[in-house]
Amino acid sequence: MSDQPVAEAAASNKLQSALNVEVAFALRPTVTGLGFLYLLFSIAHALVLPAPIKLPMVIVALLSVLFFAFWWWRLQHWRPSAEFAHPLATLFILVAGFNSILHIWLSGEIHQSTNIAFILIGTGCLLLSWNWFIVGIGATLMAWLAAISSLPSSPLTMHFIFMLVSATVAAATIQGIRMRTVRGLIALRMQESTYKYELQEALIQIKMSEERFRALAEATSEGVVLQDEGVVMDANERFGEMFGYHRDEIIGHSLREFVEPQSLQKAMHKFKDGDPYEVTALRKDGSTFIALVLGTNLPYSNRVVRVAAVRDITEQRHFENLLLSAKDQAEAANRAKSTFLSTVSHELRTPLNAIVGYSEMIYEDLIDRSMPELAMDMTRIRSASDRLLSLIDGVLTITDLDAEVVRLEHETIDLALAIGSVSDQLQTKAQENKNTIQLLGSQTWGSVVTDDHKLRMIIYHLLDNAIKFTHAGLISISVQRLQHAAGGWLEIAIRDTGIGVAHEQFERIFEPFVQADSSATRQYEGTGLGLAVGLRLAKALGGTIELDSRLGLGSTFTLHLPEHPPHPNQQLSQMSHAQA
Repeated sequence: MSDQPVAEAAASNKLQSALNVEVAFALRPTVTGLGFLYLLFSIAHALVLPAPIKLPMVIVALLSVLFFAFWWWRLQHWRPSAEFAHPLATLFILVAGFNSILHIWLSGEIHQSTNIAFILIGTGCLLLSWNWFIVGIGATLMAWLAAISSLPSSPLTMHFIFMLVSATVAAATIQGIRMRTVRGLIALRMQESTYKYELQEALIQIKMSEERFRALAEATSEGVVLQDEGVVMDANERFGEMFGYHRDEIIGHSLREFVEPQSLQKAMHKFKDGDPYEVTALRKDGSTFIALVLGTNLPYSNRVVRVAAVRDITEQRHFENLLLSAKDQAEAANRAKSTFLSTVSHELRTPLNAIVGYSEMIYEDLIDRSMPELAMDMTRIRSASDRLLSLIDGVLTITDLDAEVVRLEHETIDLALAIGSVSDQLQTKAQENKNTIQLLGSQTWGSVVTDDHKLRMIIYHLLDNAIKFTHAGLISISVQRLQHAAGGWLEIAIRDTGIGVAHEQFERIFEPFVQADSSATRQYEGTGLGLAVGLRLAKALGGTIELDSRLGLGSTFTLHLPEHPPHPNQQLSQMSHAQA
């Protein structure tokens, strides 16, 4: 939001305060003049007015004299704040108007309205605020209309109405001219005051800047040099120490003497752009070091010179090279680890597949021979083999995702068919835990464009996790479509009534080989790879997995997927950045 309206409002308030001050200065002369005027009026009333109205008019005039005398004395010892200037001025105008209107009402003479015209014009001469001008003029005219309404009809009424309207216009014109003139004078005074203040501040700042620059230049651990056209004008002690010179030896010399020529040529384009640059600096004894230079132009004695900070980064570059070497070694070790895991996993799958196949054949043969005890042993062998295969599949998937070698094949998938297939695959395991799986509204789920195999793997791991940690409970699967600014999104929610997850474990359970806590590791089977694989596959598909759970009340794992995913290569790139 711009600060201009606030600044304009502040300037307007400041100007109006200045106008109020002008009115405050005019209050004492005003009450002085009005006091003498109504003293003369009281004498004139006593000499001229007829008996019926003489006494009240003389009393009112004398009370007005006392009123203005009090304010004359009060203003001599107390200057009102600017905010009270216009209210007081309006009060004085209304007191004067009251005298004239009372005279009209008591005497019944409408020609006394001429005094009202003078009061209206005086209002324009005294006030410098349109709001208070309207209050003073409006109150006076309304009181005058009330007074003449009780008088007999007179042909002069319209004459005086036009007179007072003309007086009001004249008063508004006078006030407008005065306000414009006074505003201009005040603005000039404020501008002059601002210029003086800014000039004084600038002089102070220049002096302070010079002192700070000198103090900082001497206190900093970096070399600081002031140069003009490549010639050293001044430098701090640290600059001299870096190059092996005393500070006085450097002044007057060309900076080219302190830099290797080839290094300077390479850095010249950065020097012209004002960017930091590195050079190979030359010491007095002929040795070199890597220097980082950052310079900027500064006004100095009616010309522009350049100040530069020089830092020795030789040791920093050494450590950076060590870090880069360590990073390369770590990446090589990680690649070796991935290659090893992939090789070992593939080597383990072959015999395990054979074990699973033969165990099924032996199991069926034992059933045919009515040997249930041995058949049960074969079931345990097959179950253990399946767990090992699941572990190997998880390790292979994690390895491939880390190595970014997972290939995605987008196709249009029937969600009810894909999710229903995974649910059927896990029905036996769910029944063993006495769980019920519900597909909510599957007939309305529709389809989505994504990788069918990867989606089934994600649903499998999420549903398997829900079955594992739920006993005699309900597991429901629902699908919802949402529209965002970035496009349509799919939400697949798997809710269970199981043991739940503590909030502090939310992020941890998505790490490989991790369950919610050590006691769960002993109580429930599993390697802790399922959720880790599911999350990484979701990111590979351009989505993510969100967890909402309370300990003891169950969990909801929500898979978020875009309805129209980006290019597979882009997804893998985004996934790698997310893992990093």
